[in-house]
Amino acid sequence: MSDLVEPRGETATESPEISESGADADTDAKLDSESVVAEIRNRAERVRRRELDAALGKLEAREEITPEQRRAVVELSAAIAGVLVEQWTGPLRDSAVDPEIALDLLTE
Repeated sequence: MSDLVEPRGETATESPEISESGADADTDAKLDSESVVAEIRNRAERVRRRELDAALGKLEAREEITPEQRRAVVELSAAIAGVLVEQWTGPLRDSAVDPEIALDLLTE
């Protein structure tokens, strides 16, 4: 699937490391939340690509998809995943949700 259109925006590839310096608890919590946000983004991207590959595979097997339709499906999958990720990660950034609980809930 080398001709997939990449989703807009930033895709996290690594989780930031958590500081073990003498930083205060708020800084450590923020770093922890950001590492969980990165993991959620990574998981969402894996699921998006897996489901996209399956859907496109079925359509391509029946020769029922044009290049324009293919691009539209790819862009739609990225847009849906982006909205869902923002809804999951927004409360984490606002410290409204415990990062460990959020990560447990979104386990594949």
